[in-house]
Amino acid sequence: MKSRKYTSVFIGSLIISLILVALGFVPGYEAVSKNWRSLIGTDFGWFYLLLVTLIVLVCGFFVLSPMGQIKLGRAGLKARVFNRFVDCHAFLGGYGYWSGLLWFS
Repeated sequence: MKSRKYTSVFIGSLIISLILVALGFVPGYEAVSKNWRSLIGTDFGWFYLLLVTLIVLVCGFFVLSPMGQIKLGRAGLKARVFNRFVDCHAFLGGYGYWSGLLWFS
């Protein structure tokens, strides 16, 4: 059986996630998180919306430009074939969900 090697990124993400989950059980943290959310939503909402729009546009540029044709992996390695119809609908569904979440936050 193959043993797993956990990277430092995984360990760091796990620690941060566990801390955030543990904070949810601290009494009074709900009020603090509501204050932070309202502060971010009212004072930095415009910046958040602009940043996410910029990220989507940059990703779209990379996909449509010649840089989108760069092959990743070893030379001569064939790409796995996925169902493009399902993949595209999954991507667009996720994008629609997150853009709606962004708009209504």
